[in-house]
Amino acid sequence: MLSAGEVLWIPRPESRLATLTSWTPRKTWPALRTSYPRWLAAMYVAELCGAVMREQDPHPEIYHRLVDMLDAIDAPADPMTEVLRTQWVVLCAMGHRLELDEDVMTHTPLRPSQVVSFLPAKGGFTTAPPDHEIAFGVRRSTLDALRILNRGEPLPPAREILGRASGLLHEAIRSILGFDLRSWEGYYAWAVRST
Repeated sequence: MLSAGEVLWIPRPESRLATLTSWTPRKTWPALRTSYPRWLAAMYVAELCGAVMREQDPHPEIYHRLVDMLDAIDAPADPMTEVLRTQWVVLCAMGHRLELDEDVMTHTPLRPSQVVSFLPAKGGFTTAPPDHEIAFGVRRSTLDALRILNRGEPLPPAREILGRASGLLHEAIRSILGFDLRSWEGYYAWAVRST
């Protein structure tokens, strides 16, 4: 279902529509058709990218990350790691990079010994979540994984941590979009079962 190709069209100057004249497939990712976990990851990321991109508002970094992610999971790369990286690129491209080092409520540095909560609507973490906001308790290892991701370093292989970090990023994305992505439930159910 996911494939890359070359499209030729004839634009209509007075319309946003165009006449499609040809579609030439250039690249496919066979592992998506033979591995259910890889297919679930690809469907989620494709839906995510489609949900955040609008007409006349290109985000080449999202497109390139999508292609890189599909290339990676077509090889032996871990789908959970690649989904997490893609979620991070999407958030950053949308201008919603999470605040990982400062409390979003008190604007003081987060200390390693503190228990923190994630506030999706605020785009970061706090030690004192307000009663009227949706907040998720966060383990230190999950926050550390997000910091590693932000620095562009190799992620830890602990699938449980990757799953929790991906869940937090999805909550941030859902808060921004104002709706849930249908493919998330299937992907996340697999990710939780695989830990």
